[in-house]
Amino acid sequence: MNKQKIIALGITLLCGLLMLGGGVWAMTSTNYAINWDVIGGGGEPASSDNYAARSTIGQPAAETSFSTNYQLGSGYWQGIVPSEPGPNQAPYEPSGPLPEDGATNVSIPVTLSVLVSDPDGDNMDVTFYDASDSSEIGTDTSVDSGDRAEVTWSGLANDTEYSWYAEARDAEYYTISATWSFITGAEGGDILAYYRGLGSDPNVVETPDLLQAINDWANGEIPPGFSQAISTTQLLQLIGEWAMGP
Repeated sequence: MNKQKIIALGITLLCGLLMLGGGVWAMTSTNYAINWDVIGGGGEPASSDNYAARSTIGQPAAETSFSTNYQLGSGYWQGIVPSEPGPNQAPYEPSGPLPEDGATNVSIPVTLSVLVSDPDGDNMDVTFYDASDSSEIGTDTSVDSGDRAEVTWSGLANDTEYSWYAEARDAEYYTISATWSFITGAEGGDILAYYRGLGSDPNVVETPDLLQAINDWANGEIPPGFSQAISTTQLLQLIGEWAMGP
């Protein structure tokens, strides 16, 4: 075995011992220099007239070193491996029902509303149901997580208890909430709330609300959930509210 091979073998054995020892070493002589880093920013060069080596523990990228007599590839790859996305999670149960559970004297038509959220932050389609027969009331689509979904429930009777629930669906899942209930207002002045509720603001009489009331009064049309059409006195009250404005 010639001198160059013996030196190369000795260096290889020394590198292995240093890796096991886990220390930081620097070795030099007239013929060679070996600088060794542990968990550093990169390998240090080791060279002489006969060889060159670059090696370390914790080297950011593998390096290839060579000389006239040999070639050495060494190093550890480092980096953060991105985690695989987890399975899609079901939305949380809808909460914060409006009207509140057990509310009374609720004006019709009724605006149903729930707060929805999703652990994945997905948009959701929220469908509302009549709990008495599971018939669909309506769907609010593409609701952002953390927002409210709402629909309008029309055709209800006065002084009657109704139960409902909502389902929130993302791309793969749905969840059914608890069932909530409310009682509509008694017949009489509540018909005024019906006409106020036809427009965008249920608290004021808007022009479309008034026109519909006038048309129903003139034709004797009975609104859904009522037993008789709006009376002249009730119509005059709506006209007065409309004239006063919001």
